[in-house]
Amino acid sequence: MNYSNIKNCNQRQFDATMKRERITVSDYYDSTKTYNVFFRRSKRGSNSNGKVRIYFSQDTPIDIGTMFVLKDDTYVVTSRDGDESDIFYTSIAVKCDTSFTVYSNTDKRYVSIPFVTLSDKFTLSSNSSISLISGSVVIYTGDNSYAREVEVNEGYYNYGGYYEVKNRFFNNGLAYVYMTREAMPTDRYTLSYNGVTSLDMKDATTYQLSYTAIKNDIPVDSPTLTYTSSDDTIATVDGNGLMTLLKEGNVKITATWTDGNNTTCETTIAITNSGVTPEPTPSIGTLTISGTASLKWGASRTYTAKYTDANGNDVSNNYTSVWTITNATFDTSKLTQTVNGINGNKITLHYEDDNLIGGTFTLNVVDSNGLYTPATKDIELVDVM
Repeated sequence: MNYSNIKNCNQRQFDATMKRERITVSDYYDSTKTYNVFFRRSKRGSNSNGKVRIYFSQDTPIDIGTMFVLKDDTYVVTSRDGDESDIFYTSIAVKCDTSFTVYSNTDKRYVSIPFVTLSDKFTLSSNSSISLISGSVVIYTGDNSYAREVEVNEGYYNYGGYYEVKNRFFNNGLAYVYMTREAMPTDRYTLSYNGVTSLDMKDATTYQLSYTAIKNDIPVDSPTLTYTSSDDTIATVDGNGLMTLLKEGNVKITATWTDGNNTTCETTIAITNSGVTPEPTPSIGTLTISGTASLKWGASRTYTAKYTDANGNDVSNNYTSVWTITNATFDTSKLTQTVNGINGNKITLHYEDDNLIGGTFTLNVVDSNGLYTPATKDIELVDVM
């Protein structure tokens, strides 16, 4: 096919060309997303190096600002034309020649953003002892949430120096950034934790810690890290960052970047073990209520709370009792209740209304600290006969 006349091709011709010359490229920010295109070197402009013209069907989600990867190079789409056809679109894509690392507040991670250098101007000034390079640069990339996190007054290391963002604007799917070269500041180091903050020993008893080390906005591969645990009885960490879980609890892990100005990162990790049934709490003893299960009309009856320790010793004088009545089949206001004895460990009950005869209720007692299992006694109101 004569590509100078490709705009005149029909659907069959376009499909045949796509089948024969198709190249599948992947989206820069989402490698699971791919686009089928075929392309030609662009002749637009005085220098066509790094520019390609791509052709793709109109149902392909490529637009101005789309970033794609082709043979390890990243391109940004700068145009999309479709007037010459109702079958396909054609676009100019420009190869990115630099990148800046930006911390994404949304994703909570560092993201490398490819850019195209649109223009650069540099001057060299010298005196008897020093030479200074000054200048500015304009770069652009696809307009997306990451590009919009490049803020004015932020500084970045690139082009062999340090640059501050002076202005930015967004137009028709592209993000433009104007930067000026500034004096080199002191090196900046950051160390951030990439993993989870809660672990269950039921799932695994080891966990590989992971960190991101950044020097002057650029990720550092294989930084030298050391690790400490705030409590080696809960978890330990070896020299490779492998964490061994020993028991439940909270532990603070401190990672130190020894060749990064000893920058540290502290992370508290909660360790649980849902696969182990907790051992029952040892019995403190028993609590019982002494007294008959019947209360005669017109008579008073005293009930006593008796506390024994785990060895069977009477320790009633060591605890204060709290009495309640539940499950009553009558109006309990007609039942006189008098708490007495040491620490309220006795209660005297009395009633005068013979209409209550035949009623029942449950007498309950528990120590005021809630250490003992509550004791209960079911009582029936009976006639004197």
